[in-house]
Amino acid sequence: MTIIFEQTDYVYQIETLVHTNWLGDRGIQTPYTYQTLEDDLKYEAVKIWEERKYDQNTILRNLTPENERRNDVVFILERLSRYRKTSLFEDVDGCYRDKNMMNDMYKKQLDKVEQLEQQIQDLNELIFPNDPYNFTELKAEINRLKLQELAPQIRKEKLELEQLITNAKNKVEANFTGIIDLLFKTQKQMNEKEKANDPLIQAKLEGELTAYQKILQTKLTQEELKAILVKQTELFHLEKHLDSLQQIHNQK
Repeated sequence: MTIIFEQTDYVYQIETLVHTNWLGDRGIQTPYTYQTLEDDLKYEAVKIWEERKYDQNTILRNLTPENERRNDVVFILERLSRYRKTSLFEDVDGCYRDKNMMNDMYKKQLDKVEQLEQQIQDLNELIFPNDPYNFTELKAEINRLKLQELAPQIRKEKLELEQLITNAKNKVEANFTGIIDLLFKTQKQMNEKEKANDPLIQAKLEGELTAYQKILQTKLTQEELKAILVKQTELFHLEKHLDSLQQIHNQK
C-alpha cells in the first residue's frame, strides 16, 4: 500500500523539509517554485521510504544550472536512504542546519500535528459526547455514517442515470438505442481501466467512445450525451467509494 509523506518518521520529515530553503535559496528554475521543490523532495523521500529507487532529476529540475548546491542533491537523497536502513542520521556539516531555521521547521510540523489532534478530539466529542477519545471506535463510526450516507445517494444517482438513458432512447429510432448501450458500456470500461495505465487500451476505448458520440450527435445534443457520461462517471466513483468503505467495515 502506498504511504504518504506524513506517515514517515518525524525526524525523517524534518530532514527532508529542511532542504527546501537550503537548496532553493541559491536559485529556482522557472517555472518551478519553492513549493514544487518541497513537493518533489517529499515525493522522492516517500519513494526512498518505500525502498524504491529515487530519481535525483526530479529535484534537479527545480534548480537553476547556476545553483552550486545541485551537486548535493544525491548526497541528500543517499542520506535519507541510509536513515531508512539504519534509523540513524550520521553527523554532517552543519552548513544548512541553522538553529533558527531548524527550530522553525520543527515548530511548523508540531503545530500541524497539534491542529490535527485537536480536530480529531473535536470530532470525537461531536460523535461521542459522553465517551473518552478512542480512535478505532471513532474511525469505525465515521465509516458507518459514510455507508449510511452513500447508499441512498447511489440509489438516487442510479435512478437519475436510468432516466437519462431512457429519455435518450425515447428520442432516437430503434436502431440507435443499441449505440446508446455501446456508449454506456464503453464509458464504463474506461472508468474501470482508468488505473490500469495501459495507453493502448485507453486509446482504443477513447476512439470507440468518440465514434459512438459522433453517430449519436445526429440525434441527440452534445449536452444530452455529456449528461449521461458525467452521471455514469459520478456513479462509478460513488460505487467504488462504497465498496472501499464496506471492505473497511467488514474488517472489523
